[in-house]
Amino acid sequence: MTIKTTELAADLERAYFDYAVETITDRALPRVEDGLKPVQRRILYAMHDMGLLHDRPHKKSARVVGEVLGKYHPHGDSSVYMAMVRMAQDFSMRHPLVDGQGNFGSIDGDSPAAMRYTEARMTELAERMLADIKRDTVPWQENFDGSLKEPEILPTVFPNLLVNGASGVAVGMATNIPPHNLGEVCDALVYVARNWKKRDRISVDELMRFIPGPDFPTGGVIYRYRRGDNGDAVDVIRQAYGTGRGRIVTQARLSIQDIGGGKADIVITELPYTVQKATVLERIGREVREGRIAGVTDLRDESDYTGMRVVVEVSRTADPKQVLASLLTRTQLRATFGVNALALVAVRENGETYVRPRYLSLRDMLVHFIAHRLVVIERRSRYELNMRQNRLHLVEGLLKALTNIDEVIATIKKSQTPETARSNLARRFRLTQAQAEAILGMPLRRLAALERRKLETERKELKAQIEYLKGLLASEAKRLAVVVEETTTLKERFATPRRTVILDGEEAAGTTVAEADLTIPDGPQVVVVTGRGVQRADAKGFGDRVKPGVSARAVEAHLLRLNPGPEDTVILVSNRGRAWRAPVGRVPPRATFADLGLMKGEVPVGGGVVAPDHFLILGTQSGNVKRMRVTDLGGAEATWRAIIGLNDGDQVLFAGVVPDDAQVMFFTTGKAIRFPAGRVNPQATPSARGVTGIRLGKGDRLIAGAVFVPDEVSHVVVVS
Repeated sequence: MTIKTTELAADLERAYFDYAVETITDRALPRVEDGLKPVQRRILYAMHDMGLLHDRPHKKSARVVGEVLGKYHPHGDSSVYMAMVRMAQDFSMRHPLVDGQGNFGSIDGDSPAAMRYTEARMTELAERMLADIKRDTVPWQENFDGSLKEPEILPTVFPNLLVNGASGVAVGMATNIPPHNLGEVCDALVYVARNWKKRDRISVDELMRFIPGPDFPTGGVIYRYRRGDNGDAVDVIRQAYGTGRGRIVTQARLSIQDIGGGKADIVITELPYTVQKATVLERIGREVREGRIAGVTDLRDESDYTGMRVVVEVSRTADPKQVLASLLTRTQLRATFGVNALALVAVRENGETYVRPRYLSLRDMLVHFIAHRLVVIERRSRYELNMRQNRLHLVEGLLKALTNIDEVIATIKKSQTPETARSNLARRFRLTQAQAEAILGMPLRRLAALERRKLETERKELKAQIEYLKGLLASEAKRLAVVVEETTTLKERFATPRRTVILDGEEAAGTTVAEADLTIPDGPQVVVVTGRGVQRADAKGFGDRVKPGVSARAVEAHLLRLNPGPEDTVILVSNRGRAWRAPVGRVPPRATFADLGLMKGEVPVGGGVVAPDHFLILGTQSGNVKRMRVTDLGGAEATWRAIIGLNDGDQVLFAGVVPDDAQVMFFTTGKAIRFPAGRVNPQATPSARGVTGIRLGKGDRLIAGAVFVPDEVSHVVVVS
């Protein structure tokens, strides 16, 4: 027996170093490829393994936690459950990866219910992170006891590290990456993929044309500039994107509302990211009680299911702007987000692959993700190629057998055992053992002529697929084209409008920005909906843009045109019965339907400018008409919300915001009807389907409809 003496200090240093490395690589920091920490990756893989897909029923959270603990993550159950809770919170994740049912906490700071009470499943976007995982697309490793395999990374289709961000504290280092808008990130990925050969020379400014800054799930405001040590303005967002480190000032969304009698309210509708509403309310109350914030007479939380609304009532003797400035200075309504873009990157050292923490610029994260996608596509293509080549091999054997079916049957009948039959077939017809086995297992129905034609068609398709896969494996340009195609499809399906407003004002110069400053343009506006998307411009000097290459008289058809004032609120209604309501300043200067948050195949069909005592009128393809007060719309601003119940196959035909003396018209293939809108009783319930506006005869169908004010319209033109 050999006894070795070791200094305690050296042993502690080694043990602590090993612990620090494990904390960094296996707990606290995300991988650059999928943007997930090990516990998050294990939760998603376990849910995928359990079949908890977005279109399947929810299962108890305790079942998921037990699966993760027992198979992959031998740590405390609370650490697993809280990681899953965070992935389900829409105020923590820009695009949640877990679809939770039950109490998963709130922005007020409320704790989630125990895991025995809540249920969960994956979101549709989370499923895209595990697409093709069974096709040898990623490396695998043994679990903690060597009894199972788990993926080292996920073959994700979207860059989760940028879209949802990350935060974590390791030993001696930490990461804090802000979330971003999925549509903007997809555009940047497409740009980098199309300029892959010069990827090392792509500048931050080029990428910021697509990604102007973070997009937090809680909305709010961020400032681009702040004063440097020498007094010059510093673009902190560009600094963070270029170096991986920076300090970005975030602010709540606020507005000052005059309530009459010389009094005003300061209304808070959005908070900075990671700031809890309960903490803000407690801080405001304490500052007011202790006299550090003067002029506040009341503090009310009027939040409900439609959104956040905190009201700070200002006294008649106080200046609301000074009170607002005090609130921003002394509470968390203005905070700093410290960007620390640290993630684990796979590096080759001495012929071995290791993961090392690295500070990453915006370009680094995009390039690493595309490199990951190229590897996934290559491995997936090799797997598919092997599968199709094996299948083609068997199909060719079956066709050879059908060509010589009588001899094949005779050979089998003469054989004593299946093994002998297999050997005799292989020797007689020059087949492989696999082909001979396939022939022996061939059902009798394959002898039919139709089945033979099916096999010949399958052989032709397999050869074409094999040729395509070989071309894909031989060309990086083709694999990059697949990256572009998959990224574009992802954007069309999942992109949502930006929530966070980016301002070029300087926080250090004392700029105080309220809701009104963010949303009120300088003058009258024109909002136009065309077949390509939505655009907003100043009414002064606005003209229809002529398409290149056609007559100067030809302009792009307007599906809808509104002329709101600078302080007006506009409403857009889609053919799927959803409405979008917001101040005109929140309509993007130019946006596609996907950018505006519409689903594929969904387009705006009507809308209007909100005015006192006006109603929203909707007509459907089935002939129903619904009337509702504009004040009944509710919901958060700049988000799409269902406002009418539609049967399968039905859709909204027209919509308008009009006064009570408006008229409604329906046009069918053979007749028309006109009636006062006031005859339709208002319905406030979003699921209400309206009433019958016109009854359709046999073979008759609606082709158009309109809602109008008689004083403004004097003629109707019908074109056959």
